[in-house]
Amino acid sequence: MRRLKSPKATKVQKGLMEREFEVAYKKHAKGKHPSKDIMQKVALTAMSRLKQGMIRELVEQFENKGVAFQKKLQKHFKMVMDDEKKKASVLPAGTRYFLRTSDAHLYVVEQGPQVKSVFARDYYEYDKKEKRRFSISLPYVVFFITLHAIKGNFHYAPAQVGRRTVKGPKVEGPGFQGFNCQCFFRNSPLRSLDDVLYSPPIPNREDPFIDLMCLGKTHTPYPMDPFAAVRWVIELFYNTVFTGHVEDWGNNGVIRSKKVENFAAWEKATKKSPLFTLKVKWKKNDTLRGMIAKSQDYLGTFDDGWLEEEDLMGEIEEFMDNLFLLMGGE
Repeated sequence: MRRLKSPKATKVQKGLMEREFEVAYKKHAKGKHPSKDIMQKVALTAMSRLKQGMIRELVEQFENKGVAFQKKLQKHFKMVMDDEKKKASVLPAGTRYFLRTSDAHLYVVEQGPQVKSVFARDYYEYDKKEKRRFSISLPYVVFFITLHAIKGNFHYAPAQVGRRTVKGPKVEGPGFQGFNCQCFFRNSPLRSLDDVLYSPPIPNREDPFIDLMCLGKTHTPYPMDPFAAVRWVIELFYNTVFTGHVEDWGNNGVIRSKKVENFAAWEKATKKSPLFTLKVKWKKNDTLRGMIAKSQDYLGTFDDGWLEEEDLMGEIEEFMDNLFLLMGGE
């Protein structure tokens, strides 16, 4: 058991100590000159009575702390259950992992193989008219979308105007606006935290270390609920303009096939075999477990945990140690 320093005596405890010594002295000395044996009996009697009194006091404190601890524990369990209910009701389609604090949410969203239209233009050509649309085959795509909470408990519900989703009425509930987006490829669906994620051979990768994407924006147009925000970020990814040929973007060896060395070659290979990307040997980045940890550390958004079990158990452990010392424990 962890040893702590004995707690300092309070004024009340010092007063009790003096009173117990006085009572014990009168009992044993009986008006005689106190010998060494008598003083030893006085000390033992006084300390025994004092210890009993302090133990009673500590037991009362322990009972009070136990009630407070039970209330905190009940509050924590309620928080966990409420969190589970929220996750079950608002998780976007394809969510394979979810991490939440009071300030940020991390969603790991997986999409199956598909052919998507993307826009690209030469990195050195700034005329937006030069962008082209390419239809390319994609393997399993895994998005890491980190949403940052706004101050205040509100967001705007999405509203549909024709085919467009626009800002709707203001409603109460957590709102998110800032975001980070990471993108990875896989040739099979995720099944465990130890599955490997692979770097995509596409431009606009702001940081190859965690495959952080530069999408031209860092905030949603207005505070959104998590479901709407994740959907908005994924749509932004597919509608962004990829600047430059893949081989010009310095992708550190992520191109593992001539079929994906640029978007023109990629589109050509897609027309021949829409599922060819499931056979490409992509460049390994990290496991799902490792990337989650790496992303938290790199983005610095999950440093403040929202659970208090360690603090609560620390209080109880410290109290028990003090009680153990008062009872003569070594």
